[in-house]
Amino acid sequence: VGVVTGIDSLCLDSTIKFTDTTINGIWSVTDTTILNIDSLTGSVTAVGVGNANVVYSLQVGSCTYSQSKPVVVTDCSGEVNSGITGGVESKSLGTAIADRVYNKAINSISNMVDYAKMPRVNTLPYIMVMGTGSYLGLKDLLPSNYSVKVVLNSKIDVYNSSPADLVNFTNALEVQAQDYTENNVCKAVALATKTNGMVYAHTKPICDRLKGAQLLDIKNITINNIGLIQYKLLQEDGNTEYAVSFSAGRNNNAALYTIQSIWLNENFAGYDTMYNFQLWSSSASILKSMAQNVMDNLSSNLPVTQIAAATVPETYIVSHERVGRDFNFKIRNNSANTTFNIQMNINNTELTGTTTATKIIPITVNSFGETNVTVKMNDSYEADVRLKLNNNDADLVYTNDGTWNISYSNNTAVSKYSISNDTLTPQVDEWRLFRNVSVNAVSSDYISVYRLLKAAGVPKDITDYKVIKFTASAIGSGSMRITLVKNSIADWNNQYYIDVPVQNGTNDYVVSLKDFAVAGVHALNANDITTINFAFQVNTGVKTNIVLSLNNVRFSKSDLVVPTNLSSKDITIIPNPSTGKFDCKLMSDKAGTYTMKIINLTTGLIVFTMPVQLVEGDNKVTVNMTEQSKEHGVYLLKLESLTDGHYNPTKLVIIR
Repeated sequence: VGVVTGIDSLCLDSTIKFTDTTINGIWSVTDTTILNIDSLTGSVTAVGVGNANVVYSLQVGSCTYSQSKPVVVTDCSGEVNSGITGGVESKSLGTAIADRVYNKAINSISNMVDYAKMPRVNTLPYIMVMGTGSYLGLKDLLPSNYSVKVVLNSKIDVYNSSPADLVNFTNALEVQAQDYTENNVCKAVALATKTNGMVYAHTKPICDRLKGAQLLDIKNITINNIGLIQYKLLQEDGNTEYAVSFSAGRNNNAALYTIQSIWLNENFAGYDTMYNFQLWSSSASILKSMAQNVMDNLSSNLPVTQIAAATVPETYIVSHERVGRDFNFKIRNNSANTTFNIQMNINNTELTGTTTATKIIPITVNSFGETNVTVKMNDSYEADVRLKLNNNDADLVYTNDGTWNISYSNNTAVSKYSISNDTLTPQVDEWRLFRNVSVNAVSSDYISVYRLLKAAGVPKDITDYKVIKFTASAIGSGSMRITLVKNSIADWNNQYYIDVPVQNGTNDYVVSLKDFAVAGVHALNANDITTINFAFQVNTGVKTNIVLSLNNVRFSKSDLVVPTNLSSKDITIIPNPSTGKFDCKLMSDKAGTYTMKIINLTTGLIVFTMPVQLVEGDNKVTVNMTEQSKEHGVYLLKLESLTDGHYNPTKLVIIR
């Protein structure tokens, strides 16, 4: 027998073909928990971490001749998202997700997973459930740590990562989730829900694509003669996840479980009791082991059957993204069909409640390939989007562009809260937070209006933007605090904010991101912002009528305009608002002596003066107002000369 030829190390889940120059031999491996091999072709798949030998044998009479090659299998995969982040956003939940994200922020509940602070699940036996049909708890059915350990061949810790609040706003009656970790790295997750009469309403492939994931592949796998749909997802963080979703249904007093693994939720049959599973892992081998464990747990309680084979869609949406007024899709078509329709059932605002428009858009896609498609969404809030072939649904995704919502205390009574659509044309250097908000209320403390920057509260990197622009009117409010909520900061008191005095009437505001601070420190890294919050505050502490509007909110990449023309008479104040220390930037066509006056617009009194000597060209004047002169409020800055004229007066806002 010739020498076995092939590589000596493999990554988990990878497949490679081994060869030998001798013919008529048979391939085998010394450990089938590490390697699987086709006995005729020598094609080897790595199914577990560890060492095993690939063997090529030739039988001659009663003698066996063989050659072997040692192979090392390692885990080259990354990590996966915790179960605490899963389970929602496959369809409209109104403002429930916005409430969830905002309340976690203001109550200083971290979005970051810290296993040192999560409850550990005790080690469970391989087969956890034995019985004759008694109804089970979800924890009885979830995979044990052994199902992951047997593949990775290392110590696996299990943590309770249940998003328990799902029972408050979904059709789940019970929720149980577990993270399976190796050295505090999440390698797999099992999330289960219990429902009555219908399948759990939210699926991982729809939810994850809403959050920016790409659906790379869909295929059938078989576990205990049960067909399941497996999908492969590339998350925005670059990690790859393998996942399955299925349901085990049982009618009252029935003597079996019926398994369903169906691509679209609306095609599931309903059962009196339904156990719904979402399993995902960094490895397809781990995923199969976990699914096997769940099936074993179910069949230990009652027989398991399947009424319909799992069918993989030929055509599906790989990814989708809202960009301004456009909705961009990438569609993969594994068929010869080229003519499809996109049906969009749209809600124009967060307060619409029901579909306000249905659009059917014919599209042409490439056969046996991928196609990029763009349709118009304008500033509509949300839509469920169906990819249809011959009036049949091939795929379904859900989209929203981030939710506007309102929050207030028990000291506030709201009589009007409305959201209207924005009709302004976006600028190329701006990112608009579409839709306008109006509120009428009586309050003695505050009203907050906030918006998630992306769907589901996914963080957004806004470091490329320089300022926030908006138009606001806030009768009855003394000041406005704008807070940018960072996902990586747990303590609400450490979130970056800026206080802006509210001016009379309707005014345009421009706020620099450089001016946001916490504890006096201006060092905002705006790389993971989930929410922008506008808190309109009543400074008197007595009940006051508040009428506020917030319109045309957008982030702009254009910084504050600084004069560049020598003859310009404009002054730029940086930062503005400020604490009384700021720089004035201006141009002058000749040297001259000026007097700066700062006037309180409420009293009309001059509160600060200083001499200013300008040079020809670019000038920067640093101002540090005295303590007694820089009360919280709105001021007018003037620069005057007896011989060289005056500069244009500039509004200055002082915050304390």
